[in-house]
Amino acid sequence: MLPSNPRRIALDILLENSTTRRTLDAVMGEFSPSMDALSRRDRALANALIYGTLRWQGYLDYLMAPFSNRELSTLKPDILYAMRMAMFQVIFMDRIPVSAAVNTAVEAVGERHHRGAAGFVNAVLRKAATGYKKIKLPDADKAPDEYLAVTSSMPIALVRRWMGRFGFGRTE
Repeated sequence: MLPSNPRRIALDILLENSTTRRTLDAVMGEFSPSMDALSRRDRALANALIYGTLRWQGYLDYLMAPFSNRELSTLKPDILYAMRMAMFQVIFMDRIPVSAAVNTAVEAVGERHHRGAAGFVNAVLRKAATGYKKIKLPDADKAPDEYLAVTSSMPIALVRRWMGRFGFGRTE
């Protein structure tokens, strides 16, 4: 039986994409039977979660990091992607209640790991969901490369290369 939960399918795709050397298109092709089994609305949600989480992962990590007592880079991929996906929903998807975004991430982690991991995810996401707007972004005047890297969710090396070629204004 194919999974029918768009968040679960999106998380599975994100994990497969992050742990293999295959392209996202190839991974999406592998999961197409599951995606095709979804309603049009749920398929749109899964796609938004996949592409949005990947597109904004640097920004999402920046906003979650102050609320975690562990370096995000040390988390297992499924925990980190569940958290990123939840924060993407909180920040960018205004029609999804914060509680739904957080609870589904906690449930997904709870199914794969021990209660402590689910508790950690719950604590970080609850704090981040209410406090992310207070996180100061890097100062554009003092650290323009960091500012652009965070606000555009682009790798800092790429931002620095573009700034060297085009300057701050055109890079922005």
